[in-house]
Amino acid sequence: MINTLICRNANQLEYRYKYTDRKAIAPTIDEKGSELVWCRNGLLLECTFANLVLLSNGIWVTPSNPLFMGTQISQLIEKGKVIADEISIEELESYSELRLVNAMLPLDQAIVLPVSAMRNPGG
Repeated sequence: MINTLICRNANQLEYRYKYTDRKAIAPTIDEKGSELVWCRNGLLLECTFANLVLLSNGIWVTPSNPLFMGTQISQLIEKGKVIADEISIEELESYSELRLVNAMLPLDQAIVLPVSAMRNPGG
């Protein structure tokens, strides 16, 4: 069970294609329920196994430049259920909810966390 998201710098990390070696971004949920969230230049990207979706004033937003644009998030954007935009670590407080989505976790079944679960902003 995930209860904490820990921001880590991904300035040198590239992962555009699913078949790329995943060792650098392998899931890292530890026994305390911490999961890594990749950040670049002060912007959120994604966590190790899912894309991020955040709620602001009734609008779902996902980072516009994740390491890998998954199929689930691509479909949500295409259907207009989610918009892609830059999400600054400094602006996290303006969001009310955070969800983790991937091919097996659609938006309505996603892992839901409070934005306050994010730790080490800018780490």
